[in-house]
Amino acid sequence: MIRLIGTGRVFRLQHPLHQTVPRSSLTRSFLRYKSSPAEPTPPSEAKDATTTIPGPSYLWMESVQAPFKHYSRLNNKSPYWTQFVSVLVIYLIADLTAQVIAIRKPSVEEPADESRAKEAGEEIPGPSYDPLRTARSLVIGGACAVPSYIFFLRLGNMFPTLPTPIGITLKVLINQFTYTPLFNIYFFGSQSLLSGQTIQDTVERLKDTVPQSWKNSWKVWPAVTAISFLWLKVEFRQVFAGVVAIGWQAYLSLLNSKSAKKEDSEHLGQALEKKTEIEHDAKKRAVTA
Repeated sequence: MIRLIGTGRVFRLQHPLHQTVPRSSLTRSFLRYKSSPAEPTPPSEAKDATTTIPGPSYLWMESVQAPFKHYSRLNNKSPYWTQFVSVLVIYLIADLTAQVIAIRKPSVEEPADESRAKEAGEEIPGPSYDPLRTARSLVIGGACAVPSYIFFLRLGNMFPTLPTPIGITLKVLINQFTYTPLFNIYFFGSQSLLSGQTIQDTVERLKDTVPQSWKNSWKVWPAVTAISFLWLKVEFRQVFAGVVAIGWQAYLSLLNSKSAKKEDSEHLGQALEKKTEIEHDAKKRAVTA
């Protein structure tokens, strides 16, 4: 049925289907939300929105982890070459650090050595950079890079069935009683032989350096070994040990240099005694003549 609705001269036909249908409260709220104009964004907030980096706050760690991930890929691709180059870099930095320390802080015993050298008619050059010493360190480090890597790789795979505290303790003890003394003997012996010392001088240097270095290694390497095998992945153990080894190799270089200076001082003392004996014999001959 069609009803005719009129108001004045305006007429409008309205079908029953065209009449207003009651809407629910949810529908009315939705229509009101859609029809409301959007509030303008303040300029300050708009500027901040353009400069803010979306995402979690820890994403900046990606840039820090990138070098370690790259090193891990290189180590997985060619482990021996990666370890060889890494050890060369470690020994280079360690030797340069030790020589810089020796140049800036000369030993207290040097003035006495200089006076004794003057009496013996010899000269002791002042502390300066020695490239041959750096070359010896690189040769020694490069020769032990791969064997050391294989040793620690096999040590990490030992005792898989034992409880973690017992396994870590055994690995630390094996490292301290086997690898550490053998490496110190190799390091100091090679330094002495490559510098032109005799077998007897090399034995004396080992007696002066190996016990002291092995004793001091207990202050550093047990903790480093435990942390490496307990919390670090295989590919990052050598990186962590290498960072610590820079300081340790610098210490070994300083200890080796100190022992070499002690040997030079003893040689100067022997030369001075021989010179004194020769002068004494010459005086006796002059008196008898």
